[in-house]
Amino acid sequence: APLGSIPELPARSCREITASEGKNTASNNYWLDPSGTGKAVLVYCDMNLEGKSSLRDNDVVCVCETWLNNSVMDCELLYGYSIYRRGRKGSVGGGVLFAIETDLQAFRRFDLEKENAELIVVEIKTLNCFPLSCTLFIARLYHNLYSFVYVLYEGFTAVFTNLGKSGTKGPDSVGSHYTGQDHDGQVTVSSGIQLWTVPHTGKYRIETIGASGGYGEDSVINGGRGARMIGNFMLTKDENISILVGQKGERSNSYKNAASGGGGTFVVREDNKPLIIAGGGGGVAKMTEQHSGCDASINTTGNAGYNSSFLSGGSNGNGGKTDKSHPGGGGGGFYSNGEDTKIPFGDGGRGGKGFLAGGEGGAHQGGFGGGGGSRFTGEIPGGGGGYSGGSGGANISCGGGGGSFNNGTNQQNECCYNTVGHGKVIITFLH
Repeated sequence: APLGSIPELPARSCREITASEGKNTASNNYWLDPSGTGKAVLVYCDMNLEGKSSLRDNDVVCVCETWLNNSVMDCELLYGYSIYRRGRKGSVGGGVLFAIETDLQAFRRFDLEKENAELIVVEIKTLNCFPLSCTLFIARLYHNLYSFVYVLYEGFTAVFTNLGKSGTKGPDSVGSHYTGQDHDGQVTVSSGIQLWTVPHTGKYRIETIGASGGYGEDSVINGGRGARMIGNFMLTKDENISILVGQKGERSNSYKNAASGGGGTFVVREDNKPLIIAGGGGGVAKMTEQHSGCDASINTTGNAGYNSSFLSGGSNGNGGKTDKSHPGGGGGGFYSNGEDTKIPFGDGGRGGKGFLAGGEGGAHQGGFGGGGGSRFTGEIPGGGGGYSGGSGGANISCGGGGGSFNNGTNQQNECCYNTVGHGKVIITFLH
């Protein structure tokens, strides 16, 4: 189910829904749990609102019943704050006020205020702190005895992509892909792996999506589907997190009916301890129906594919198997590479590299992230990469989907999420 579409799968914010489901996500009612309490509420999300960072204590002061009039100047009230106020017309008493720290970029939204209500609307466009952006409302209505503050906020959400790269090797640099986003300036690239510096100590929600497997031109179905794994993790400011975004399996350049496995997507601490990994889908050749063995697994063991009972997926973080004579290459695992086929020709599928070996996809056309390469003579597909690699495929079959791993709390795992495309990582600050 799409993020935020049901109360059992709430999002942290509207921005997280956009990051997970795509930039064309429609404005609508969605289930949100902003504080991570487990109590989701149905909220209307305007997907056109933007913002980032947060408010510190005392950055914004809200006052009702100010009893101020034009005889009191703004500079007489609070030093170091910009004052936004509205008094009661035609009588004594009442009045509402915002005092906003002068370092913040704020402006009055007269277009959202009502003529017949003591209402101030101030939008804080860009903040210099972490992790929220707010549009603040404060009101005291003529005929009611209460005042209220409403905060519409969007949290820190970093979306990590394949940076425009495809094929067996990962990206060379960030380029301008993250310019203007919440993690702008926090990411570097080394040997295809993105290195993210955590900006703030706290709890983060991490969502990983494995890449899909490739599929031959003579296949009625798409390649094996990548998994989606979600969990919450405590991260520490300035620690470095390694992120490998899996790339989808491709068809052979020469034989269009051969297809390779998709890469797994990995999020790993700097001591090489995995946090969360989503397996990639297996490659598909000459198939007319979807089979679960082709898709990534939410378990740590890789799948064995379909119509290849003599093969097996990897286990305990190791690469997927082949029978070493006929099938495509096995998918790479976290600790070790997928197995190669051993035939006396250069057309044999090669196993994908394990994460600790760099994660390169196997020849031919295995997706970065350990996707196993296809054997293009015989048009035999490769396995998907992941925590444990999927098996290589056989004739008229698919390679197995890669296994997954989740060491987080509040887990939400889905085996068959990514039908066609590269992987993705979405990291959201919770509190």
